Amino acid sequence: MKSIYGDLRTMKTLRFMFFLIALSSSNLAGAQSLLNKMFELVVAGAECKQDLNNWLNCNYKVGQNLKFSIKDAGGSDQVISFNHSDINDDYAAVMYFGCIVVIPGHATKNHGKDDNVYVSPKNGRVYQTRQECQSAKQ
Repeated sequence: MKSIYGDLRTMKTLRFMFFLIALSSSNLAGAQSLLNKMFELVVAGAECKQDLNNWLNCNYKVGQNLKFSIKDAGGSDQVISFNHSDINDDYAAVMYFGCIVVIPGHATKNHGKDDNVYVSPKNGRVYQTRQECQSAKQ
């Protein structure tokens, strides 16, 4: 009888461990898909055009209200404009270590504190990590 009890206890423990692993995997997958969605929103909202002076000017519209732009992306003297950025909206943007960081605003649900997307003023491209953005080339 004792060995049967031990086997049942082991099975319950294993079942509980598999449940915890499955639960954490689904949360991680959900968080990753939210970050991917945010990345796709920023990429889709980007519009870059080269002007007659050979400058690359990029405008970004993310979500309902976030609007920012980079004049002369990749040039020696970029100008970054935050046309509309409000933390109470669905998305906002800030400057952080040389990158524009798109962050979820208070109106966006189910995002974590690290769900950020990065835009490099060096080339106007969108990145998923701060390290990629900071090491971006023109």
